Amino acid sequence: MMSAPESSSPSLTPHQFAEGILREHEERRTAMPGPWRWDDDPLGAKLVALAAMVTRWNVDEQQFEAKLRRLIELPSGVAAPAAARMLALWQEARAGADE
Repeated sequence: MMSAPESSSPSLTPHQFAEGILREHEERRTAMPGPWRWDDDPLGAKLVALAAMVTRWNVDEQQFEAKLRRLIELPSGVAAPAAARMLALWQEARAGADE
């Protein structure tokens, strides 16, 4: 499963965080012996898709967390699992950066 992207700076931005998820995915994808398919890891694929969207958002840390919480609470629930996973990874990365 996806791990929190590495952070070397306590001022990790949402964009840097999302880029880390995308880099990690690309590394895993290219390391696979065969072609990668979205169906291979549905939750991971949704996390990657959400990370791609995050790279386009112009938000600070608080706005980023608020957007993720709104996605988690949407009535349709389609984005909720990926948004919840991303929020948890974000909080882990931020906690690690503060150490």
